Amino acid sequence: MIGRRGLAAQTVVLVVAGAGSQTLYAIVVALVASRAGPAAFGSAAGAMGVGGMLVGVVDFGFNAFSVRELAAGRITEESYWNRLRVLFAVAVAGALGITLAGVSTSRPEFGLVAALVLLSRTAINGVVVPLRAARRVVKVAAVLLLERLVTLVLAILLLATTAAGALVVLWWSLAVGALAAVTAGVLLGDPPRPRWVPTGLTEPWRATAGYGRFSLAVSATSLDVTLLAATGGSTQAGIYSAVSRWTQPVQFFAQAYSSAAAPAIAQASSSRAALHAVRRSLWLLCGAVVTCGALVALAPTAVSLVLGDTYRQSAGVLMVLAIGAAVVVVNQPLATFLQSRGHEKMVGNCTVGTVTLQLVGVCLTAGPIGARGAAWAYGAAQLALTVLLAAYALLLVRRQRRSGGDRPRPGVRVPALAADARGAGG
Repeated sequence: MIGRRGLAAQTVVLVVAGAGSQTLYAIVVALVASRAGPAAFGSAAGAMGVGGMLVGVVDFGFNAFSVRELAAGRITEESYWNRLRVLFAVAVAGALGITLAGVSTSRPEFGLVAALVLLSRTAINGVVVPLRAARRVVKVAAVLLLERLVTLVLAILLLATTAAGALVVLWWSLAVGALAAVTAGVLLGDPPRPRWVPTGLTEPWRATAGYGRFSLAVSATSLDVTLLAATGGSTQAGIYSAVSRWTQPVQFFAQAYSSAAAPAIAQASSSRAALHAVRRSLWLLCGAVVTCGALVALAPTAVSLVLGDTYRQSAGVLMVLAIGAAVVVVNQPLATFLQSRGHEKMVGNCTVGTVTLQLVGVCLTAGPIGARGAAWAYGAAQLALTVLLAAYALLLVRRQRRSGGDRPRPGVRVPALAADARGAGG
């Protein structure tokens, strides 16, 4: 079972890899954006955003569900790779449809870009799932960093040695970087020899509804700026969006911790054993909460130094967002714990409800109090989610104490998964 040093080290590896990956990508974006100009790059960024959204739609909880089931031994790697092939085939069909739709418009490259993002992210996310399930975080980090490093090096070479347009350079660099990452992921994961196993078209998404609702609800939170602009005006949207990403490093830390802990929680023989596996590493999250507190205290000074007096109102927004981020540090690992122990349906339903609460709150408060209303809607939604998840967790603890043990593991409640694992093992 994973100890404090193991989980802490895995979290740090994922945080460093994620930070390095984002830094390399930011350099690529800066190089291309400066050459392409705001209008052209803005259109390309919109296409990439559409592609990223479609990745979540096609995935619909498949990756997170597969990590849990592989870690717990309820499906085999052969079964997983067969399902991934079906998933990727659907992604290919979607990419072709997007491309054809783009060709029929005045901006055919829009469809090509969205299709590239859809295919590349689906493939990369898929090949690292077995590595994540086996807690081989160094290999996961290597795949993530390799993709961005190859992308950056190729972009620099093409910009320096060819007359190709900046956006063309970006597409080629992203494509080659993704190909390098997928190749590395396959080699490091050492998948079993391909064997054709007839499966239904919906096979990858069997029993993933809970995870799917959760991931789609989380993706929907990005609509807050759009709704704020529509109901409160572009100025308020600018005040909000200027600082809305300042808390992402803290939230990314919570995501890294949850990603590292999920396989260990799924493998545990009981919820009590799962809690024992992670509790010695919870001190890492305390550091993230302290960081949020420091951000609250330094918000007025930081906003003034970075953005200037024009964005003075953003300081109050940042303070509220930092408090909300501190709550996320609590509720995200709690959600991961419940999902990994087979309660993903409840987590998905609660997340859908609280995200709906947030977006409705943005619409209702945008007129009276503007950007700060959007921040308060975010904080209130995160607090509500934490209360719901904590109440459910306490209810489970009481139920287990009365019965003298844990609830049945997910494999018992979904016998088809166990049967599939035995059949695929062949």
